[in-house]
Amino acid sequence: MAGIWQASVLFAAGFLLYGCNNAFMVLSPVLVLDLGGSVVEAGVQGTAFVAAAVGLRFLFGPLSDRRGLKPVMLSGALAYVVTGPLLALCAEFWQVLLVRCAQAAGLAAYFPAATAAVVAAAPAGRAGSMLGLYRLVSSASLMVAPAAAFFVVDASGFGTCLTLLGGCAAVAFGLVLAVRIPGGAGASAAGGGARRLFVGDAPAMAPVLGATLLAALGYGLLGTYAAPFIEASLPGAPTGMLFTFVGAGGVVSNPLVGWASDRMRQGRLFAALLVCLGAGLVLLAAAPRGFELTLCAGFLVGFGYFGSMTCVLSIVAARVAEERRVSALALQQNGIDVGIACAGAAFGLAVEAAGSAAVFAAWGAATVACAMVAVAWRAVRSGGKGRP
Repeated sequence: MAGIWQASVLFAAGFLLYGCNNAFMVLSPVLVLDLGGSVVEAGVQGTAFVAAAVGLRFLFGPLSDRRGLKPVMLSGALAYVVTGPLLALCAEFWQVLLVRCAQAAGLAAYFPAATAAVVAAAPAGRAGSMLGLYRLVSSASLMVAPAAAFFVVDASGFGTCLTLLGGCAAVAFGLVLAVRIPGGAGASAAGGGARRLFVGDAPAMAPVLGATLLAALGYGLLGTYAAPFIEASLPGAPTGMLFTFVGAGGVVSNPLVGWASDRMRQGRLFAALLVCLGAGLVLLAAAPRGFELTLCAGFLVGFGYFGSMTCVLSIVAARVAEERRVSALALQQNGIDVGIACAGAAFGLAVEAAGSAAVFAAWGAATVACAMVAVAWRAVRSGGKGRP
Protein backbone atom coordinates (compact mmCIF):
# COMPACT_ATOMS: atom_id res chain seq x y z
CA MET A 1 0.00 0.00 0.00
CA ALA A 2 2.87 2.36 0.79
CA GLY A 3 4.23 2.00 -2.73
CA ILE A 4 0.82 2.70 -4.26
CA TRP A 5 0.42 5.79 -2.04
CA GLN A 6 3.87 7.11 -2.98
CA ALA A 7 3.25 6.56 -6.68
CA SER A 8 -0.18 8.19 -6.52
CA VAL A 9 1.21 11.30 -4.82
CA LEU A 10 4.10 11.54 -7.29
CA PHE A 11 1.68 11.22 -10.19
CA ALA A 12 -0.66 13.87 -8.77
CA ALA A 13 2.17 16.30 -8.09
CA GLY A 14 3.59 15.60 -11.53
CA PHE A 15 0.26 16.30 -13.20
CA LEU A 16 -0.03 19.65 -11.42
CA LEU A 17 3.53 20.79 -12.08
CA TYR A 18 3.64 19.54 -15.67
CA GLY A 19 0.36 21.38 -16.14
CA CYS A 20 1.78 24.58 -14.64
CA ASN A 21 4.87 24.36 -16.82
CA ASN A 22 2.84 23.73 -19.98
CA ALA A 23 0.48 26.60 -19.15
CA PHE A 24 3.34 29.01 -18.47
CA MET A 25 4.97 27.99 -21.76
CA VAL A 26 1.93 28.94 -23.85
CA LEU A 27 0.83 31.95 -21.78
CA SER A 28 4.19 33.73 -21.52
CA PRO A 29 4.51 34.76 -25.20
CA VAL A 30 0.93 36.05 -25.16
CA LEU A 31 1.63 37.95 -21.93
CA VAL A 32 4.69 39.62 -23.49
CA LEU A 33 2.61 40.77 -26.45
CA ASP A 34 -0.18 41.92 -24.12
CA LEU A 35 2.36 44.08 -22.26
CA GLY A 36 3.34 45.76 -25.52
CA GLY A 37 6.37 43.63 -26.33
CA SER A 38 7.39 42.58 -29.83
CA VAL A 39 7.14 39.17 -31.46
CA VAL A 40 10.92 38.91 -31.17
CA GLU A 41 10.74 39.53 -27.42
CA ALA A 42 8.00 36.93 -27.11
CA GLY A 43 10.37 34.42 -28.70
CA VAL A 44 13.39 35.55 -26.68
CA GLN A 45 11.74 34.77 -23.35
CA GLY A 46 11.13 31.20 -24.50
CA THR A 47 14.71 30.80 -25.70
CA ALA A 48 16.05 32.23 -22.44
CA PHE A 49 13.85 29.81 -20.48
CA VAL A 50 15.17 26.76 -22.34
CA ALA A 51 18.80 27.95 -22.20
CA ALA A 52 18.58 28.59 -18.46
CA ALA A 53 17.02 25.17 -17.86
CA VAL A 54 19.75 23.42 -19.86
CA GLY A 55 22.48 25.15 -17.85
CA LEU A 56 20.81 24.67 -14.46
CA ARG A 57 20.32 20.93 -14.98
CA PHE A 58 24.09 20.55 -14.74
CA LEU A 59 23.75 21.99 -11.24
CA PHE A 60 20.58 20.35 -9.96
CA GLY A 61 21.20 16.86 -11.36
CA PRO A 62 24.43 16.23 -9.43
CA LEU A 63 23.03 18.12 -6.42
CA SER A 64 20.09 15.73 -6.26
CA ASP A 65 22.42 12.74 -6.52
CA ARG A 66 24.47 14.07 -3.60
CA ARG A 67 21.77 15.48 -1.31
CA GLY A 68 18.74 13.35 -2.12
CA LEU A 69 15.64 13.68 -4.26
CA LYS A 70 13.15 15.35 -1.95
CA PRO A 71 15.01 18.62 -1.18
CA VAL A 72 15.62 19.29 -4.87
CA MET A 73 12.04 18.39 -5.81
CA LEU A 74 10.73 20.77 -3.16
CA SER A 75 13.01 23.54 -4.43
CA GLY A 76 11.73 23.02 -7.96
CA ALA A 77 8.08 23.06 -6.89
CA LEU A 78 8.68 26.18 -4.81
CA ALA A 79 10.04 27.98 -7.86
CA TYR A 80 6.67 27.51 -9.59
CA VAL A 81 4.76 28.55 -6.44
CA VAL A 82 6.63 31.86 -6.26
CA THR A 83 6.92 32.71 -9.94
CA GLY A 84 3.22 32.29 -10.79
CA PRO A 85 2.10 35.35 -8.79
CA LEU A 86 5.32 37.19 -9.70
CA LEU A 87 4.57 36.77 -13.39
CA ALA A 88 1.14 38.28 -12.77
CA LEU A 89 2.85 41.41 -11.37
CA CYS A 90 5.15 41.94 -14.37
CA ALA A 91 4.66 45.18 -16.25
CA GLU A 92 7.68 45.15 -18.57
CA PHE A 93 9.48 42.63 -20.75
CA TRP A 94 12.66 42.47 -18.68
CA GLN A 95 10.61 41.50 -15.64
CA VAL A 96 8.98 38.65 -17.55
CA LEU A 97 12.43 37.53 -18.70
CA LEU A 98 13.77 37.37 -15.14
CA VAL A 99 10.74 35.46 -13.86
CA ARG A 100 10.95 32.97 -16.73
CA CYS A 101 14.60 32.30 -15.88
CA ALA A 102 13.54 31.65 -12.29
CA GLN A 103 10.90 29.23 -13.58
CA ALA A 104 13.65 27.46 -15.51
CA ALA A 105 15.17 26.61 -12.13
CA GLY A 106 11.91 24.84 -11.27
CA LEU A 107 12.00 22.87 -14.52
CA ALA A 108 15.66 21.91 -14.06
CA ALA A 109 15.29 20.96 -10.40
CA TYR A 110 11.97 19.16 -10.19
CA PHE A 111 11.49 16.97 -13.23
CA PRO A 112 14.72 14.90 -13.42
CA ALA A 113 14.55 14.26 -9.66
CA ALA A 114 10.84 13.39 -9.84
CA THR A 115 11.49 10.91 -12.65
CA ALA A 116 14.17 9.25 -10.53
CA ALA A 117 11.72 9.13 -7.62
CA VAL A 118 9.18 7.31 -9.80
CA VAL A 119 11.85 4.75 -10.71
CA ALA A 120 12.77 4.31 -7.05
CA ALA A 121 9.10 3.79 -6.11
CA ALA A 122 8.53 1.15 -8.79
CA PRO A 123 8.27 -2.52 -7.82
CA ALA A 124 11.18 -4.68 -8.91
CA GLY A 125 11.19 -5.21 -12.67
CA ARG A 126 8.44 -2.66 -13.32
CA ALA A 127 10.34 0.60 -13.67
CA GLY A 128 9.40 0.87 -17.34
CA SER A 129 5.69 0.44 -16.62
CA MET A 130 5.81 3.11 -13.92
CA LEU A 131 7.67 5.52 -16.21
CA GLY A 132 5.14 4.89 -18.97
CA LEU A 133 2.26 5.76 -16.65
CA TYR A 134 4.10 8.83 -15.36
CA ARG A 135 4.66 10.09 -18.87
CA LEU A 136 0.99 9.41 -19.61
CA VAL A 137 0.23 11.84 -16.77
CA SER A 138 2.46 14.47 -18.39
CA SER A 139 0.74 13.97 -21.75
CA ALA A 140 -2.66 14.35 -20.09
CA SER A 141 -1.55 17.62 -18.49
CA LEU A 142 -0.52 18.91 -21.91
CA MET A 143 -3.97 18.16 -23.26
CA VAL A 144 -5.76 19.86 -20.34
CA ALA A 145 -3.67 22.68 -18.86
CA PRO A 146 -3.13 25.10 -21.78
CA ALA A 147 -6.79 25.04 -22.80
CA ALA A 148 -7.91 25.55 -19.20
CA ALA A 149 -5.41 28.39 -18.75
CA PHE A 150 -6.68 30.28 -21.78
CA PHE A 151 -10.26 29.78 -20.59
CA VAL A 152 -9.41 31.43 -17.25
CA VAL A 153 -7.52 34.25 -19.00
CA ASP A 154 -10.52 34.96 -21.22
CA ALA A 155 -12.85 34.90 -18.22
CA SER A 156 -10.82 36.73 -15.58
CA GLY A 157 -7.53 37.95 -17.04
CA PHE A 158 -3.87 37.03 -16.76
CA GLY A 159 -3.56 37.98 -13.10
CA THR A 160 -6.17 35.50 -11.92
CA CYS A 161 -4.86 32.70 -14.12
CA LEU A 162 -1.20 33.10 -13.13
CA THR A 163 -2.09 33.31 -9.45
CA LEU A 164 -4.19 30.15 -9.74
CA LEU A 165 -1.26 28.39 -11.39
CA GLY A 166 0.89 29.36 -8.43
CA GLY A 167 -1.79 27.88 -6.19
CA CYS A 168 -1.72 24.61 -8.14
CA ALA A 169 2.04 24.51 -7.70
CA ALA A 170 1.55 25.08 -3.97
CA VAL A 171 -0.71 22.01 -3.80
CA ALA A 172 1.99 20.00 -5.57
CA PHE A 173 4.58 21.34 -3.09
CA GLY A 174 2.38 20.15 -0.24
CA LEU A 175 2.01 16.70 -1.77
CA VAL A 176 5.76 16.30 -2.18
CA LEU A 177 6.32 17.57 1.36
CA ALA A 178 3.82 15.07 2.78
CA VAL A 179 5.07 11.91 1.10
CA ARG A 180 8.20 9.89 1.77
CA ILE A 181 10.30 10.14 -1.38
CA PRO A 182 12.11 6.85 -2.01
CA GLY A 183 15.76 6.96 -2.95
CA GLY A 184 17.95 9.01 -0.66
CA ALA A 185 21.27 10.68 -1.35
CA GLY A 186 23.24 8.08 -3.21
CA ALA A 187 26.60 9.50 -4.17
CA SER A 188 29.05 10.21 -1.40
CA ALA A 189 30.93 13.46 -1.28
CA ALA A 190 33.91 11.67 -2.72
CA GLY A 191 31.84 9.79 -5.25
CA GLY A 192 30.98 12.71 -7.47
CA GLY A 193 28.01 11.45 -9.43
CA ALA A 194 28.42 14.03 -12.19
CA ARG A 195 32.12 13.33 -12.66
CA ARG A 196 31.74 9.55 -12.67
CA LEU A 197 28.72 9.66 -14.99
CA PHE A 198 30.89 10.31 -18.03
CA VAL A 199 33.32 7.51 -17.15
CA GLY A 200 31.55 4.53 -15.62
CA ASP A 201 28.27 5.06 -17.47
CA ALA A 202 29.68 6.25 -20.81
CA PRO A 203 28.80 2.98 -22.64
CA ALA A 204 25.15 3.50 -21.68
CA MET A 205 24.89 7.28 -21.93
CA ALA A 206 26.61 7.84 -25.29
CA PRO A 207 23.99 5.94 -27.36
CA VAL A 208 21.20 7.29 -25.12
CA LEU A 209 22.19 10.89 -25.82
CA GLY A 210 22.71 10.24 -29.53
CA ALA A 211 19.32 8.55 -29.85
CA THR A 212 17.62 11.29 -27.84
CA LEU A 213 19.09 13.97 -30.07
CA LEU A 214 18.05 12.11 -33.24
CA ALA A 215 14.44 11.71 -32.06
CA ALA A 216 14.24 15.29 -30.76
CA LEU A 217 15.44 16.69 -34.08
CA GLY A 218 12.64 14.85 -35.87
CA TYR A 219 10.04 16.05 -33.38
CA GLY A 220 11.38 19.59 -33.59
CA LEU A 221 11.22 19.43 -37.39
CA LEU A 222 7.51 18.62 -37.22
CA GLY A 223 6.83 21.22 -34.55
CA THR A 224 8.58 23.99 -36.47
CA TYR A 225 7.64 23.38 -40.09
CA ALA A 226 4.55 21.13 -40.23
CA ALA A 227 1.93 23.83 -39.59
CA PRO A 228 3.04 26.25 -42.34
CA PHE A 229 3.49 23.32 -44.74
CA ILE A 230 -0.06 22.06 -44.16
CA GLU A 231 -1.58 25.52 -44.36
CA ALA A 232 0.16 26.13 -47.68
CA SER A 233 -0.66 22.67 -49.06
CA LEU A 234 -4.23 22.31 -47.77
CA PRO A 235 -5.79 25.76 -47.33
CA GLY A 236 -8.64 25.69 -44.86
CA ALA A 237 -7.61 22.40 -43.26
CA PRO A 238 -7.82 22.30 -39.43
CA THR A 239 -4.07 22.34 -38.86
CA GLY A 240 -4.41 22.12 -35.10
CA MET A 241 -5.83 18.61 -35.48
CA LEU A 242 -2.38 17.40 -36.50
CA PHE A 243 -1.02 18.20 -33.05
CA THR A 244 -4.05 16.62 -31.39
CA PHE A 245 -3.15 13.39 -33.18
CA VAL A 246 0.51 13.80 -32.20
CA GLY A 247 -0.63 14.02 -28.57
CA ALA A 248 -2.95 11.04 -29.03
CA GLY A 249 -0.02 9.00 -30.31
CA GLY A 250 1.87 9.86 -27.13
CA VAL A 251 -1.07 8.97 -24.90
CA VAL A 252 -1.25 5.53 -26.51
CA SER A 253 2.49 4.84 -26.66
CA ASN A 254 3.63 5.93 -23.19
CA PRO A 255 1.98 3.17 -21.11
CA LEU A 256 2.34 0.59 -23.89
CA VAL A 257 6.07 1.22 -24.33
CA GLY A 258 6.60 1.37 -20.57
CA TRP A 259 5.02 -2.07 -20.24
CA ALA A 260 7.00 -3.45 -23.18
CA SER A 261 10.33 -2.07 -21.97
CA ASP A 262 10.10 -4.31 -18.89
CA ARG A 263 9.57 -7.38 -21.06
CA MET A 264 11.69 -7.11 -24.22
CA ARG A 265 15.03 -5.87 -25.46
CA GLN A 266 14.97 -2.14 -25.02
CA GLY A 267 17.36 -1.37 -27.88
CA ARG A 268 15.18 -3.17 -30.42
CA LEU A 269 12.07 -1.53 -28.97
CA PHE A 270 13.67 1.89 -29.34
CA ALA A 271 14.66 1.13 -32.92
CA ALA A 272 11.06 0.15 -33.74
CA LEU A 273 9.84 3.43 -32.27
CA LEU A 274 12.36 5.38 -34.33
CA VAL A 275 11.00 3.63 -37.40
CA CYS A 276 7.50 4.84 -36.45
CA LEU A 277 8.80 8.38 -36.04
CA GLY A 278 10.65 8.29 -39.36
CA ALA A 279 7.71 6.74 -41.19
CA GLY A 280 5.45 9.47 -39.82
CA LEU A 281 7.75 12.17 -41.20
CA VAL A 282 7.85 10.46 -44.59
CA LEU A 283 4.05 10.22 -44.61
CA LEU A 284 3.81 13.89 -43.65
CA ALA A 285 5.52 14.75 -46.92
CA ALA A 286 2.41 13.33 -48.66
CA ALA A 287 0.09 15.78 -46.86
CA PRO A 288 -1.00 17.51 -50.11
CA ARG A 289 -2.68 14.26 -51.14
CA GLY A 290 -5.16 14.38 -48.25
CA PHE A 291 -5.60 15.58 -44.70
CA GLU A 292 -6.27 12.02 -43.53
CA LEU A 293 -2.66 11.17 -44.37
CA THR A 294 -1.54 14.13 -42.29
CA LEU A 295 -3.45 12.90 -39.26
CA CYS A 296 -1.96 9.41 -39.64
CA ALA A 297 1.47 10.99 -39.92
CA GLY A 298 0.89 12.98 -36.73
CA PHE A 299 -0.17 9.88 -34.81
CA LEU A 300 2.90 7.94 -36.00
CA VAL A 301 5.27 10.76 -35.07
CA GLY A 302 3.65 11.13 -31.64
CA PHE A 303 3.67 7.39 -31.04
CA GLY A 304 7.30 7.09 -32.10
CA TYR A 305 8.67 10.19 -30.39
CA PHE A 306 6.94 9.98 -27.01
CA GLY A 307 7.37 6.22 -26.90
CA SER A 308 11.06 6.49 -27.69
CA MET A 309 11.56 8.97 -24.84
CA THR A 310 9.81 6.59 -22.41
CA CYS A 311 12.06 3.81 -23.67
CA VAL A 312 15.16 5.98 -23.17
CA LEU A 313 14.15 6.70 -19.58
CA SER A 314 13.74 2.97 -19.01
CA ILE A 315 17.22 2.37 -20.40
CA VAL A 316 18.69 4.98 -18.06
CA ALA A 317 16.83 3.47 -15.10
CA ALA A 318 18.15 0.01 -15.92
CA ARG A 319 21.76 0.82 -16.81
CA VAL A 320 22.84 3.85 -14.78
CA ALA A 321 23.70 3.42 -11.11
CA GLU A 322 21.20 4.97 -8.68
CA GLU A 323 23.76 7.37 -7.22
CA ARG A 324 24.21 8.98 -10.64
CA ARG A 325 20.72 8.54 -12.05
CA VAL A 326 19.43 12.12 -11.69
CA SER A 327 22.58 13.47 -13.38
CA ALA A 328 21.93 11.08 -16.25
CA LEU A 329 18.25 12.02 -16.50
CA ALA A 330 19.12 15.72 -16.45
CA LEU A 331 21.61 15.18 -19.26
CA GLN A 332 19.05 13.24 -21.28
CA GLN A 333 16.46 16.00 -20.87
CA ASN A 334 19.07 18.50 -22.02
CA GLY A 335 19.44 16.39 -25.16
CA ILE A 336 15.70 16.77 -25.80
CA ASP A 337 15.76 20.55 -25.36
CA VAL A 338 18.89 21.02 -27.46
CA GLY A 339 17.56 18.79 -30.25
CA ILE A 340 14.19 20.55 -30.45
CA ALA A 341 15.79 23.99 -30.21
CA CYS A 342 18.32 23.20 -32.93
CA ALA A 343 15.75 21.77 -35.32
CA GLY A 344 14.54 25.16 -36.51
CA ALA A 345 17.98 26.44 -37.42
CA ALA A 346 19.36 23.09 -38.59
CA PHE A 347 16.56 22.44 -41.08
CA GLY A 348 15.73 26.02 -42.02
CA LEU A 349 18.17 26.33 -44.92
CA ALA A 350 17.22 22.88 -46.22
CA VAL A 351 13.51 23.75 -46.17
CA GLU A 352 14.20 26.99 -47.97
CA ALA A 353 16.31 25.26 -50.63
CA ALA A 354 14.36 22.03 -51.21
CA GLY A 355 10.92 22.59 -49.69
CA SER A 356 9.28 21.14 -46.60
CA ALA A 357 8.06 17.94 -48.24
CA ALA A 358 11.53 16.95 -49.40
CA VAL A 359 13.04 17.64 -45.97
CA PHE A 360 10.32 15.68 -44.16
CA ALA A 361 10.84 12.71 -46.49
CA ALA A 362 14.64 12.86 -46.34
CA TRP A 363 14.92 13.18 -42.56
CA GLY A 364 12.25 10.53 -42.03
CA ALA A 365 14.12 8.11 -44.28
CA ALA A 366 17.39 8.95 -42.54
CA THR A 367 15.79 8.25 -39.15
CA VAL A 368 14.54 4.85 -40.31
CA ALA A 369 17.97 4.07 -41.79
CA CYS A 370 19.72 5.00 -38.53
CA ALA A 371 17.43 2.66 -36.60
CA MET A 372 18.09 -0.21 -39.00
CA VAL A 373 21.86 0.36 -38.97
CA ALA A 374 21.91 0.46 -35.17
CA VAL A 375 20.05 -2.85 -34.90
CA ALA A 376 22.30 -4.49 -37.47
CA TRP A 377 25.47 -3.17 -35.80
CA ARG A 378 24.41 -4.43 -32.38
CA ALA A 379 23.48 -7.80 -33.83
CA VAL A 380 26.87 -8.17 -35.49
CA ARG A 381 28.72 -6.96 -32.40
CA SER A 382 26.91 -9.37 -30.08
CA GLY A 383 26.83 -12.28 -32.51
CA GLY A 384 23.03 -12.08 -32.49
CA LYS A 385 22.83 -13.05 -28.81
CA GLY A 386 23.37 -9.83 -26.86
CA ARG A 387 20.86 -7.41 -25.48
CA PRO A 388 20.91 -4.36 -27.78
